[in-house]
Amino acid sequence: MLFGCCGMMVLQIATGRWGAGSEIYALWLSRALARRGHRVFFAFNPSGRLAPLCPPEIVPVKVALWGTWDVVSAVKLAAIVRRHRIPLLHAHRARGSVYALIASLLARVPWLVTVHVPQPASRFRWAALLLTVSEHSRQALIAQGVPADRVKVIYSGIDPDDYAPTQERRALARQLLSAGEGEWLVGFVGRLVADKGIPTLIALARRFKQRSEKVRFVLIGDGPLRPQVEAIARDENLPLQCLGFRADVPLLLAGLDAYVHPSRYESFCLSVLEAMAARLPVVASKVGGLPELVTPTTGILVNDLDDLDAWDDALQTLRLNRDQARTLGEAARQRVAEQFPWHRFADEHAAVYEKVIAAWQ
Repeated sequence: MLFGCCGMMVLQIATGRWGAGSEIYALWLSRALARRGHRVFFAFNPSGRLAPLCPPEIVPVKVALWGTWDVVSAVKLAAIVRRHRIPLLHAHRARGSVYALIASLLARVPWLVTVHVPQPASRFRWAALLLTVSEHSRQALIAQGVPADRVKVIYSGIDPDDYAPTQERRALARQLLSAGEGEWLVGFVGRLVADKGIPTLIALARRFKQRSEKVRFVLIGDGPLRPQVEAIARDENLPLQCLGFRADVPLLLAGLDAYVHPSRYESFCLSVLEAMAARLPVVASKVGGLPELVTPTTGILVNDLDDLDAWDDALQTLRLNRDQARTLGEAARQRVAEQFPWHRFADEHAAVYEKVIAAWQ
């Protein structure tokens, strides 16, 4: 049954424990679908970062999902699908697709996958449909030989009201961040790994310290580089702070003045989307799907990722031209509201689900 008193039913499969972008994406999607009246089962590792973030309107499915070939977990998923008569599985990334494939064979239901990062298309050949988070990612799969009609882009969506930049929220956030009077806070949200541009953030912090400017870099997220970053910041007395993984990102963004994302690659970027929703001017890498999100009227894109002067100049432009920064931030928030609303995010997925289930039957 596609629809009923509880709307459509689907099982989302999010592997991983770090709370990475693909996992957050799956959680956002589940929440958006639930808000639209659909019944969403959300499979995730209970020892991971998503556990405390799962809202009550989503049905949690806590399975280990260890490694790539955890057959026991896949069998458990199949049993849940049969018990609740769930007509569709939605996997995220290659590892999730393995679980979806096994469970779908056992439960005899179709599955589809969202490809979040560049991966060999052969890993998804048994999926009914491939979804991507940007046109850039879609073209990458087509270049590997995937038929164009088997790949569809669905951009992420967000509720700007969750990131309302009110004076009250800003005051509370800056209190939580121990922001000094007139201190200019630059934020970053993401995994602390080299590919996210963490060395660039450290180098920028050094430059601002040398100029004795009242600027602090606030890094929200966790990862293998965190101990090293914290040690460097402590030993060199850099204006750089690591907060670790936080569940209150929407609030903390309200206390920032700008957002920087020097990643080496992004298929899209949920944290940049959040920053834009929070009315922050963004400086980001011109890579992957980021130009589909950040435009010249909403932020600054840096072409040469290794050009530290370009990153420095972009941030200085925002710091010294507050009116321009404010204009960019307001345009960014408006773009999110118009082009990336949460309800479109949910409805486009629901429409795809209906077609896949109908074709299977």
